[in-house]
Amino acid sequence: MPEDNNMNLSIKQLSQQDLLSLHLICGTSGALVRWVVSIFAVVFGGLIYFLVLSKPEVSDVVKFICVSMFIIALGSLLLNGRMSRGWPGLLRDNEYFYITYDPIKDEFLRVPCALVIGGKKKMLFPNTMAISVLLNTRVMTDADIELLKSAIYPADDAVHVHSGFNSRDRVISEINTWVNKDLS
Repeated sequence: MPEDNNMNLSIKQLSQQDLLSLHLICGTSGALVRWVVSIFAVVFGGLIYFLVLSKPEVSDVVKFICVSMFIIALGSLLLNGRMSRGWPGLLRDNEYFYITYDPIKDEFLRVPCALVIGGKKKMLFPNTMAISVLLNTRVMTDADIELLKSAIYPADDAVHVHSGFNSRDRVISEINTWVNKDLS
């Protein structure tokens, strides 16, 4: 991680090693992705076997199509590169929060902890649960505000993080704990 101590927002592309070394606050870990893929393989593989492959009256063409689609789906899950790094939404080290900016490129909006003033629950249109990471806009530059407006879920004084499979209360509590720790 870079060691500059500026108070500006920036875009940071994180490597695989960086993603593994940071503390995951919100998002899906690689371990959970591996569990989901494993359960998918067992459940749908079993369904295909019992509903299609074990039935002698089903034609070989249908069996081939079903097995091929299963292999393509499983292969795409294994090859997409998310098995080890997961889908992080909000990460943290000792100096910065990293909020997803471009998930495909593993780019994150790097926010100095001193700019974060807390977190709160947010509902994004139409019904997506999220967390707002509230920022102190009084000390932000115009360039920071423009960068903030180009985030995935932008706001005037916050960045929203999709909370998918995470408890919003836990994430907000963790953000507020880190912010209060930095203020002490």
